[in-house]
Amino acid sequence: MRSGGGQVSLVARSIGAVALLVLLLCACQMRNAVLTLNPLSPAGSTLALTPTVPAANGWQELAPGLELHRSLATGSLFGQANALRVAPHLFELRAHYVPGEARTLDAWLTALPGVTAFINANFFDRDLRINGLLVADGVSHGHPWLSRGGTFLLRDGLPVLLPNSERPWGSGVLRQAVQGFPMLVLAGQPAYRRSGPPARRSVVALDRQGRVLLLATPLLGPSLAEMAAWLASSDLEIESALNLDGGGSTMFYVYAAVPLRLPSLDPVPALLAVWQVT
Repeated sequence: MRSGGGQVSLVARSIGAVALLVLLLCACQMRNAVLTLNPLSPAGSTLALTPTVPAANGWQELAPGLELHRSLATGSLFGQANALRVAPHLFELRAHYVPGEARTLDAWLTALPGVTAFINANFFDRDLRINGLLVADGVSHGHPWLSRGGTFLLRDGLPVLLPNSERPWGSGVLRQAVQGFPMLVLAGQPAYRRSGPPARRSVVALDRQGRVLLLATPLLGPSLAEMAAWLASSDLEIESALNLDGGGSTMFYVYAAVPLRLPSLDPVPALLAVWQVT
């Protein structure tokens, strides 16, 4: 009986292993199938997602001019980065700020019906007021940093990302702007080399084609120096990159067939958001 029972047990285990393998394969098939769905757009949005799965390079086209990569390898011991690549002539970038009030990811979604994507923006103080300059729909908030860090702004509808030492906000009419620290990449080269601890990261960047990239690390990210080195050496063709408020403030959302949701550990008062051009 013991011998026979052992043979039956071995057969049962073999059948169970095969069944588990089949279930896993089916799960992978179902996951890919889910990614190809074209769901209803969020409230207030007319965005029609492109029903595609990620290409061999990991980028998934959500809509013309909008691409998502969920697992960019940063080359660091500490995790990966999620990235959204945006064509600024097809999508609008806008800053949003509520002085003295911080919101969770879900609260921001409620406040911004139809938003395509967003990432947290400026650093802020204990009173939930932003540090540096933020311009939202032509209304200026805070005071610009004059030397350290950089500014991402829109001038005549075109994105600009420059160090604050060049006073990029000083000419033309600004409709949108956010500031951060430090500059990570300048002219395609690493701009920050000081060693530091790993942390969650939020980044805005421009590539050589003039596209805007929003990047965030979902878990513990690389140090600032490691992030700068990776962005400059990656195949993303980064021309300039700016560090936004990271750590517990890192928040990232992208509307997709399977939405990308990266809630912050702490509510935040300011965002840089992506909207469909109407």
